Amino acid sequence: MVRQNADPLSGSCMGPGQGWVRLPCSGGRMRSYMISAVAAAAVLLTSALALPASASGPASAGANRAGWSVTPSPNPVVPTGQLFWVSCPSAHRCMAVGTYVKASGAGVTLAEQWKGRTWRIVPTPSPRGLAFSGLLGVSCTGPSACMAVGSGQTRSGAARVFAERWNGTSWSLQVTPSPAHGGAFLNGVACTSATACTAVGSSNAGTLAERWNGTGWSIQHTPNPAQGGASLSGVSCTSASACTAVGLSNAGTLAERWNGTRWSIQHTPNPAQGNAALTSVACTTARACTAVGASNAGTLAEAWNGTRWSIQATPNPPRAQSPFLNSVACSSAVSCTAVGGFTDSSDTSHTLAEHWNGSSWRRQPTPDQPPGGPSLLLGLDCASAKTCTAVGYSNVNDSPAVIVERFASAHWSAQRAPNPLGAASSQLNGTACTSRTDCIAVGAATTGEDRLQQTLAERWNGSAWSIQPIPSPPGGGALNSVFCTSRSACVAVGATANGRTLAEQRTGARWRILATPNPPSGGILNGVSCTSSSACTAVGQTGGGRTLAERWNGFRWRIQPTPSPSGAPIVVLASVACASPEACMATGGLNDNSNNVVGTLAERWNGRHWRILRTFKPHGFGAFLGAVACTSPSTCTAVGSSGEATTLAEHWNGVRWRVQPTPNPHGGQTIFLTSVACPASSICTSVGLNIIGQSQMTLAERWNGRGWHIQRTPGIVSFDTTGPTVACPTVRFCVAVAGFSNNGPHVTLAEQWNRRP
Repeated sequence: MVRQNADPLSGSCMGPGQGWVRLPCSGGRMRSYMISAVAAAAVLLTSALALPASASGPASAGANRAGWSVTPSPNPVVPTGQLFWVSCPSAHRCMAVGTYVKASGAGVTLAEQWKGRTWRIVPTPSPRGLAFSGLLGVSCTGPSACMAVGSGQTRSGAARVFAERWNGTSWSLQVTPSPAHGGAFLNGVACTSATACTAVGSSNAGTLAERWNGTGWSIQHTPNPAQGGASLSGVSCTSASACTAVGLSNAGTLAERWNGTRWSIQHTPNPAQGNAALTSVACTTARACTAVGASNAGTLAEAWNGTRWSIQATPNPPRAQSPFLNSVACSSAVSCTAVGGFTDSSDTSHTLAEHWNGSSWRRQPTPDQPPGGPSLLLGLDCASAKTCTAVGYSNVNDSPAVIVERFASAHWSAQRAPNPLGAASSQLNGTACTSRTDCIAVGAATTGEDRLQQTLAERWNGSAWSIQPIPSPPGGGALNSVFCTSRSACVAVGATANGRTLAEQRTGARWRILATPNPPSGGILNGVSCTSSSACTAVGQTGGGRTLAERWNGFRWRIQPTPSPSGAPIVVLASVACASPEACMATGGLNDNSNNVVGTLAERWNGRHWRILRTFKPHGFGAFLGAVACTSPSTCTAVGSSGEATTLAEHWNGVRWRVQPTPNPHGGQTIFLTSVACPASSICTSVGLNIIGQSQMTLAERWNGRGWHIQRTPGIVSFDTTGPTVACPTVRFCVAVAGFSNNGPHVTLAEQWNRRP
């Protein structure tokens, strides 16, 4: 829901959710997207936490519309939700806020209330005109007086801030101004009475503060450090004329003080390791505040004594990676509690809590939900020194579920909290069409109470997509590619959750799992091509990082020996196209130990053996051939990238590969093509991604026999889009599928291109 921001700490990312929440980064796009497009991100189950997912985009019934348009595609549903902040005016009254993704794919606001016995979902309005929205902060001065603030984006990508007020019975939206500079986010709010609240965040101009006077909201002027890059993440007020806000800037930690008349910057120290940020602050008096956050050294706490800020030593969990404190609450100057999270060596996130006793910070044991993670705590409030409530979410297989934990009787314990029914994490990784009215798309979705990642298949009948029943291997799995030789005959390939090859066959309306062989290290199948229902070739990679090819003869699969270039730790075959049983072309690339793509690769099957062909940029950072299509043994087109912001297309003429010039969108920082379909030797359509900052846009290019040109595609508000794939059964019709996220889980995405006669 909220944007991702580059985190200078360790190449990870942070997203504001009443503080800058440290989460796994979607940066390194040439690495993560090209690998995702060929296998790993779509195939292997992940325990990494993701930023909150989005609406499914504008629904355009595109069957009769020229150009590219979105066609709504369904998602399986599971209980889902994320809680970002909580406020407890008493030990028996709490209000928590966050977001969830509806079954339709729309990201909307969420609020849950505690009345001493159970948590219950309280209906909240979501602002109209937003593609997604969520509540990031809440402050209650009593059980019948709460103020929540949030942020969202319109379908055009414009950021909007909003506020909601609780009167003890219902929530209502309030008119909230957005700065003229745009890009506004409200991350936190603090109220000293029902008529005095302060909310803080950021905009394109830097820091942002807004004030509620009981009648309306108004923007306050806030200063920015000279170094720039400033944002406010948390705020605490001891009176209407005494507030402290904290955040970060390019200089590191940031604190600002409101004296009833104006905001001013306070000097804050940075740890020697640098790259520090403050995410939350709690003040018991105007002269006693505690702020927490993170730096390169791990968790961070700083104290204000009325004169200056000073760093307090905080513990880090043993062998923890990227530990952070996201929220702090103080019942007195000598009793503060902070919560957050950290990741272990397997990149699994865990909850974290620490307590200040007036002289030192010490870690408190907290449960993970589910046991072992992944989970983290984001918001905290303490009604007393002995009673605290923390909220956050788990994210098993990218399907978030709310977490509530309560500190009482000197220990933390989990509380049961409801999840509204919403979209399961789903994405489509491959598609095949036999006509304009018959397409199959395959991928993966998180389903069931155990939230396993299961195979997913959807069918297009010319007017709508529908989910098909399909078996999934024990323990889960995902499908990466599909090929159909007729309306009733398809083969799909992928991998199981434990890293074994997977193939499924559709005969009529029924899918069944086919037995596939595996190298000793296991394997992943990324692409498949069939010349008949009894002749298919699939390619991928072994668990040891070598090329892999398997052949289906109508009865069983067999491994074919394939060469792997020397000198590369990881070699991937991403796609395959067969013009005949004796003529197949496979493409892929080389990856380094960090999974950065570092070279192109093409291999050809001549009916007897595979051999490596020379391609453009067999060695080069950002170079990769992600897809190939062939109309004959001597006519193939392969696409990918030749650099971080340079698309690549190559043509095979039966003798050698030659580069075809391709256009690149203006201003793109990471641009690449992930799939190609050629319904005729002189007509090809390729799709990919164009990434500018945190904006990720789909990209389509078309070859007309003479040159490539860019086609306009629908804009989707997204911060994480998987590499799309395309199928074109005719020269006038194409379907592309993918998945995208900006407010929680991934949701499916389908677009189609029509050219009027």
